[in-house]
Amino acid sequence: MWARPHITNPDGSRSTVHSTSFGNDAGEEVLVPGMNSERLLSDKEALDQYRKTGQNLGTFSDPESATEYAKALHDRYEQGYYDLPFATSNKSADPNLMHRAITALMKTGWNF
Repeated sequence: MWARPHITNPDGSRSTVHSTSFGNDAGEEVLVPGMNSERLLSDKEALDQYRKTGQNLGTFSDPESATEYAKALHDRYEQGYYDLPFATSNKSADPNLMHRAITALMKTGWNF
């Protein structure tokens, strides 16, 4: 979460998270990043990236849950929640921070 790419949009604003989701063979909805370090991706490009890397933002029981989580994730980024000083490098990130963040989200009712 803390090492997501940042891109500058044509209007000068900054994007850190953009996502799309798709149903998998197991009947789950997989939320995948819809951007890379350079630009926004088409849905096809995002799906191809997921198939190549396995990178995803979560697996959900239905599209509505994936959308709800995507909106909450976007809001958290917009509020600067993930803009932490150590976020520029995975090497310096606290390895327990992700666990603590997920635990905190689950306490608010989020189910992954």
